[in-house]
Amino acid sequence: KLTLPLLAARLPNTMQRVEAIHLDGMVLAAIAVVVLALAIVVGLIPARGARRRVLFSGALRGATRVGTGDHHRTRATLVVAEVALALLLLASAGLLAKSLTRLLSVDTGFDPENLATMTIQSTGSSYKTDALVLAYRRRAMTAARAVPGVLTVATSTSIPLSGSVDRYGITAEDKPLDNPELAPYATGYRVDGDFVKTMGIRLLRGRAFDAADMRDSAAGVAIVSASLAKRIWGDDNAVGKRIHIPNARMQW
Repeated sequence: KLTLPLLAARLPNTMQRVEAIHLDGMVLAAIAVVVLALAIVVGLIPARGARRRVLFSGALRGATRVGTGDHHRTRATLVVAEVALALLLLASAGLLAKSLTRLLSVDTGFDPENLATMTIQSTGSSYKTDALVLAYRRRAMTAARAVPGVLTVATSTSIPLSGSVDRYGITAEDKPLDNPELAPYATGYRVDGDFVKTMGIRLLRGRAFDAADMRDSAAGVAIVSASLAKRIWGDDNAVGKRIHIPNARMQW
């Protein structure tokens, strides 16, 4: 427990939910009980057999061994300690493998197969306005589409699971809150191009973005995740609802 903060501090800064890493006391206690019980059983069985052999041999020779009990108790203690440490290491490795298996089985919501990403830097005096930044990104997308084998291209303010997040509270027009601080938080991505198709995101309802949505004069549109929709509207259909996103071009 004392070394856990030191180990967590060595993890990459981009790793999410580092603050959630902790030792579960109940799990640790259960492992300790099982390991101790197994270590005692495994250690005492050979020690008892060895003691019987020594006593039987001494009786046949009519001799008395001094310190035999202490010797075997010491050896049994060492065996118990070694077995306990080995089982503790084995249990820890098993828990790590189980955690990794569960982590890899999580549905990310997109298809990472055959997906290539790159970072576009658009800072400096040449990109003083949003229009210049957008023009540069679209030139980059045009160049990417010209690469043989590329099927779809899109840009986004961040990449899912990259560690770079833009989170803010989402409020619904038809579900006003007395306390705006209680609004559910969501990670937002401002995208351009065929982002939904490129990322292999499954659309459950509604439609994907189209070229008309990218114009400055277009009405503000958004795609929300099923989990966010359920938190706000429950089982109601979210398509057609209006939400407020901080720093958005439009209020709703």
